[in-house]
Amino acid sequence: MTDFYDLALALTLPDAPAARVTEVAGALGGFVYGVLLPGFLTHVGLLVLLSGLAAVRRAPWWVPVAALAGVCGPFLTMGQPPAVQAIGSLFHLAAFGAVALKVLRMPVNEWRAA
Repeated sequence: MTDFYDLALALTLPDAPAARVTEVAGALGGFVYGVLLPGFLTHVGLLVLLSGLAAVRRAPWWVPVAALAGVCGPFLTMGQPPAVQAIGSLFHLAAFGAVALKVLRMPVNEWRAA
Protein backbone atom coordinates (compact mmCIF):
# COMPACT_ATOMS: atom_id res chain seq x y z
CA MET A 1 0.00 0.00 0.00
CA THR A 2 2.74 2.47 0.84
CA ASP A 3 4.34 2.03 -2.57
CA PHE A 4 1.20 3.36 -4.29
CA TYR A 5 0.91 6.09 -1.68
CA ASP A 6 4.49 7.21 -2.30
CA LEU A 7 4.00 6.98 -6.06
CA ALA A 8 0.88 9.17 -5.90
CA LEU A 9 2.76 11.73 -3.82
CA ALA A 10 5.65 11.75 -6.27
CA LEU A 11 3.31 12.21 -9.23
CA THR A 12 1.21 15.01 -7.72
CA LEU A 13 3.53 17.06 -5.48
CA PRO A 14 6.99 18.59 -5.80
CA ASP A 15 9.78 16.60 -4.14
CA ALA A 16 10.08 18.57 -0.88
CA PRO A 17 6.37 18.48 0.13
CA ALA A 18 6.05 14.83 -0.93
CA ALA A 19 9.07 13.88 1.16
CA ARG A 20 7.68 15.83 4.14
CA VAL A 21 4.29 14.06 3.93
CA THR A 22 6.03 10.68 3.77
CA GLU A 23 8.19 11.63 6.78
CA VAL A 24 5.16 12.73 8.82
CA ALA A 25 3.17 9.62 7.87
CA GLY A 26 6.10 7.39 8.84
CA ALA A 27 6.24 8.95 12.29
CA LEU A 28 2.55 8.39 13.06
CA GLY A 29 1.86 5.84 15.80
CA GLY A 30 -0.64 3.96 13.65
CA PHE A 31 1.98 3.40 10.99
CA VAL A 32 4.70 2.43 13.43
CA TYR A 33 2.56 0.16 15.63
CA GLY A 34 -0.01 -0.92 13.05
CA VAL A 35 2.25 -1.60 10.06
CA LEU A 36 5.96 -1.70 10.89
CA LEU A 37 5.88 -3.58 14.19
CA PRO A 38 3.46 -6.31 13.03
CA GLY A 39 5.48 -6.71 9.84
CA PHE A 40 8.67 -7.15 11.84
CA LEU A 41 7.03 -9.59 14.24
CA THR A 42 5.70 -11.60 11.29
CA HIS A 43 9.27 -12.15 10.12
CA VAL A 44 10.34 -13.19 13.61
CA GLY A 45 7.39 -15.58 13.90
CA LEU A 46 8.07 -17.16 10.52
CA LEU A 47 11.74 -17.64 11.36
CA VAL A 48 10.79 -19.33 14.64
CA LEU A 49 8.27 -21.55 12.83
CA LEU A 50 10.75 -22.53 10.11
CA SER A 51 13.48 -23.17 12.69
CA GLY A 52 11.07 -25.43 14.57
CA LEU A 53 10.21 -27.30 11.40
CA ALA A 54 13.90 -27.81 10.68
CA ALA A 55 14.60 -28.88 14.27
CA VAL A 56 12.01 -31.67 14.08
CA ARG A 57 13.19 -32.56 10.59
CA ARG A 58 9.95 -31.58 8.83
CA ALA A 59 11.89 -29.09 6.68
CA PRO A 60 15.47 -29.12 5.39
CA TRP A 61 18.09 -27.39 7.56
CA TRP A 62 18.62 -24.68 4.95
CA VAL A 63 15.01 -23.45 5.01
CA PRO A 64 15.35 -21.08 8.02
CA VAL A 65 18.74 -19.95 6.72
CA ALA A 66 17.24 -19.08 3.32
CA ALA A 67 14.33 -17.29 4.97
CA LEU A 68 16.73 -15.23 7.09
CA ALA A 69 18.71 -14.38 3.95
CA GLY A 70 15.44 -13.28 2.35
CA VAL A 71 14.70 -10.97 5.27
CA CYS A 72 18.21 -9.49 5.29
CA GLY A 73 18.51 -9.27 1.51
CA PRO A 74 16.69 -5.96 0.98
CA PHE A 75 18.76 -4.28 3.70
CA LEU A 76 22.04 -5.60 2.32
CA THR A 77 21.27 -4.64 -1.29
CA MET A 78 19.95 -1.11 -0.75
CA GLY A 79 21.03 1.14 -3.56
CA GLN A 80 21.60 -1.76 -5.94
CA PRO A 81 19.67 -2.32 -9.19
CA PRO A 82 16.21 -3.92 -8.77
CA ALA A 83 17.44 -7.24 -10.18
CA VAL A 84 19.98 -7.47 -7.34
CA GLN A 85 17.41 -6.38 -4.74
CA ALA A 86 15.09 -9.19 -5.89
CA ILE A 87 17.56 -11.81 -4.67
CA GLY A 88 16.00 -11.65 -1.19
CA SER A 89 12.65 -12.58 -2.69
CA LEU A 90 14.22 -15.57 -4.39
CA PHE A 91 15.51 -16.79 -1.02
CA HIS A 92 11.99 -16.44 0.39
CA LEU A 93 10.57 -18.30 -2.58
CA ALA A 94 13.02 -21.16 -2.05
CA ALA A 95 12.36 -21.40 1.70
CA PHE A 96 8.58 -21.09 1.67
CA GLY A 97 8.28 -23.06 -1.57
CA ALA A 98 10.13 -26.02 -0.06
CA VAL A 99 7.76 -26.05 2.92
CA ALA A 100 4.71 -25.57 0.69
CA LEU A 101 5.70 -28.50 -1.53
CA LYS A 102 6.18 -30.69 1.53
CA VAL A 103 2.74 -29.70 2.87
CA LEU A 104 1.06 -30.22 -0.50
CA ARG A 105 2.57 -33.69 -0.78
CA MET A 106 1.50 -34.80 2.72
CA PRO A 107 -0.68 -37.91 2.67
CA VAL A 108 -4.25 -37.53 3.95
CA ASN A 109 -3.60 -39.75 6.98
CA GLU A 110 -0.83 -37.38 8.16
CA TRP A 111 -3.25 -34.44 7.88
CA ARG A 112 -5.79 -36.29 9.99
CA ALA A 113 -3.17 -37.08 12.62
CA ALA A 114 -2.02 -33.44 12.83
